[in-house]
Amino acid sequence: MQRETKLFISTLLIAVACATRTGLVADDQQARDEKKGQRRIGLLDWHTNYLSAYEQARAEQKQLLIFFRDETKPCVADNYESRVLASDKLWTPLSQYVRAVLPLDTPEPLAKGEEDQVERPKRLVDHQAFVYMNKRQGIAVIDLAEPKTKPYGFVTSAHPFTPGRYYSAAAMQTVLGLPHGTLTQRTLLYALRMHPEQPRYPNSGMNGYLSEQAKQASSVMAQLEQVGHHNWGYRFQTITSALGRPVSEVAASGNGETLVDAAVSCVAAWRGSPAHWQMINNNPLFYGYDLVRGRSGQWYATGILGSGR
Repeated sequence: MQRETKLFISTLLIAVACATRTGLVADDQQARDEKKGQRRIGLLDWHTNYLSAYEQARAEQKQLLIFFRDETKPCVADNYESRVLASDKLWTPLSQYVRAVLPLDTPEPLAKGEEDQVERPKRLVDHQAFVYMNKRQGIAVIDLAEPKTKPYGFVTSAHPFTPGRYYSAAAMQTVLGLPHGTLTQRTLLYALRMHPEQPRYPNSGMNGYLSEQAKQASSVMAQLEQVGHHNWGYRFQTITSALGRPVSEVAASGNGETLVDAAVSCVAAWRGSPAHWQMINNNPLFYGYDLVRGRSGQWYATGILGSGR
């Protein structure tokens, strides 16, 4: 079963110095800025220190976007920065985030009392919170925007790069425009929005109650290792009574090397069912999606969709 790990660092005292490549440095001023813990990508400044980025995001109640770059593959990282992260299309959505660009081997910050330990700390990307980064170069988001919500302090997006397939500016726009939610909820919604037929879902339509119901339904499928609308008659009555509107449900299973791959395969299964795809494309007024992993490694996805009637 999936296990989420919260990544609070309020007790951590030692800042991590993050050495980054300077292939995109345009002048001496930017070189001096890097020494101050920031680097310019496009028209925006990015932190090169994890702790300072985290603390700014928490203080300003913003989401923290991290680009873990693999310095053993600098060409990929440099091209991604110059062609995607520096894109004019991303200036507005990126400006809403606190941003950090970190080498993949950035060590995890030390907690209080561990400053003198002899053993070097493990890499930040190896922390359980980043498990779905698969120890790879890529993009991650930590939600520090809404302290009283469930996702607060958790990694809510994990998009490791796959060789031969990288994230375009359009894909990054989708990641940056996802509504607040858990990692599995946002990943499944990302897969839906990136489908070539692009089912449309308003950011305001993601419903917390339906998302929780979707998680429970996916958990039952994961426990049984069986796709189905288990106990739907009772659940339908309960949900419609609570919302005062009719709802429908879609269910699927999928797999893949990464969490994103698993979500994409679940969406592909829905696309293969005309009845499910019609419900997904029926312009739901509100919705909830979630994804849960079974012991076999198979992922189980549920979507509960509320109509406007």
